Amino acid sequence: MALAKGISDPKLNVAVFGNMSQCYLKLNSFSKAIEQAEKALKIDDTHAKCLLRKAKAFALLGDFKTSLKFFEFLKGQGVKVEQDIKELFFLIE
Repeated sequence: MALAKGISDPKLNVAVFGNMSQCYLKLNSFSKAIEQAEKALKIDDTHAKCLLRKAKAFALLGDFKTSLKFFEFLKGQGVKVEQDIKELFFLIE
């Protein structure tokens, strides 16, 4: 892994943290998904995929207020989030 080998390429590290966040989402480890997304966002605070993964993780933890803030921010940035929101409603029901 890039991080374990001490590679200091910010784009690569954002990708690694982002991918780890997605893996934790798939494993239903939502708190860990948030942690990994936050690590990526410390490097690039506008990374849409990481913001989206963080929004999903908060929603799946039941923190809809926080999740909505991220979705609204993303929508304000021109990111299409409607399909992601529909998928979350399906998962939560």
